[in-house]
Amino acid sequence: MSKSKEIATVEPQPGFLALQGDSDFKEAMEANLSTGESIAVSDLIRIKTPAGGGRTWQYTNSDGAEVESKAITGLLVYIAPLGQLWGSDEPTKGQRPVLTSYDLKTAVRTNDSLGEIDPEELAAFRVGDRTYDWEAMGKEGSPFGWGSGKGGFGRRIKESRTLAILQPGEAWPVLLSVGGGSLSTVSPFIKRLKVAHYRVIVSLTLQKVASKSGIDYSQIVPENVGTISREEGFVIKQLYTDPLSRIATEFDVPHEAA
Repeated sequence: MSKSKEIATVEPQPGFLALQGDSDFKEAMEANLSTGESIAVSDLIRIKTPAGGGRTWQYTNSDGAEVESKAITGLLVYIAPLGQLWGSDEPTKGQRPVLTSYDLKTAVRTNDSLGEIDPEELAAFRVGDRTYDWEAMGKEGSPFGWGSGKGGFGRRIKESRTLAILQPGEAWPVLLSVGGGSLSTVSPFIKRLKVAHYRVIVSLTLQKVASKSGIDYSQIVPENVGTISREEGFVIKQLYTDPLSRIATEFDVPHEAA
């Protein structure tokens, strides 16, 4: 479908397709995905956090319309941790990280070109065949830990979270990457949830924040705006959370130049 130039302002829509008792959607999902097909990352829309302190989400929706919205609202159907160590502070487009961690405990080698990384410093954290101790790399005193980032700020290793948000009226969730600047707001929010995350309807807005180096960036502000029942949560977990957990390593993508 060709993209429309229409600018759509998103307002919360009542109901999630998979939870509507009079909808054919749940039956269609179960039947169609049982034929050997499954959710693929390529099926999902990625929404980028704006640069420079922007407070509006902009993306192309499933209908091909360009959307501008102050909030992304929907069920938090999946959360995937991701750690990356790049060979340079400014990776080129298409470059892969040297190390990638999918659990923030251990990392695997994903690029044999070390770039500016000292081979001996990296080798000190090797624990097996192309595997490394990610937790140790992030500790104080590590050459990749606090103070080792660009300009002496932050860490050389980078951590993020990928969130999958199922918006009302949509068949598939969208993906958002929560970078270091937003982990201080998103991680505590997730830890404080009193029900399983896939039962929580979240609203993600943006605020303008200045980094320690004085650069403005857009920080994600999460809010719990509702929950669904345990029975409804089981349906969402079965249709979305479990399938997404099986393809979690595919959320990692090469660097995309701004």
